[in-house]
Amino acid sequence: KKGDEFNQQLLTRLNRNGQIFLSHAVLEDRYTIRFCVGQTKTRSQHVTAAWKHIQQTARDLKDGK
Repeated sequence: KKGDEFNQQLLTRLNRNGQIFLSHAVLEDRYTIRFCVGQTKTRSQHVTAAWKHIQQTARDLKDGK
């Protein structure tokens, strides 16, 4: 499935960068990226920055960068 392959590549790229660490799960036979916040000192700005990083990395991957 094309979306699964994209998600696998995105996850690899995000984790290789080292800014955040994400994991995955297979849900209803689809490869899904998991975003879990477990640190008690995490603030909303950390989550927002991580989400922006995920979005930009996905755009770059989609654009072939």
